[in-house]
Amino acid sequence: MLNNSIFEKQLNQIQIDLIELALEYAKYTVDTVYIYGSNERNSVFFNAFFKEGGVITEKHKLKVFGSNFAPIELQMKFLDLGMEDFKDLCKLFEIYQGKTLTQLKLVYDVVNKKAHANYSYDSFLSDKIIADHIFNQWIENERNINKIDT
Repeated sequence: MLNNSIFEKQLNQIQIDLIELALEYAKYTVDTVYIYGSNERNSVFFNAFFKEGGVITEKHKLKVFGSNFAPIELQMKFLDLGMEDFKDLCKLFEIYQGKTLTQLKLVYDVVNKKAHANYSYDSFLSDKIIADHIFNQWIENERNINKIDT
């Protein structure tokens, strides 16, 4: 029981850190944050996208950055910090769950202050499918869902 409460506390803190990092990057101007992490085939991947004004938007195209894309240095810092948090999350699962986390999809609804996370231990990557493909497919899926909702 004690180990489970320690796990839950640390899990919640890492999720909060990831969400806060994304919100800070977007200067708190977005409606929803979508965070993706992959840990498979000796490769770790982290990225995020957002819903801004009802539109699914990639991190470098947020309105807060004006007509220009987000500065590369800012994007790289965001990805580096997110990668470190995601690696911490993977270590946490290995220590307390005895399993290797392969995928995280974390969604934070800023308006309603609600988070939902999907964790997986399944294999998703192959010689033809890389984490970036899965991430981009998630963006497209959310865009399609968004079209239906509007």
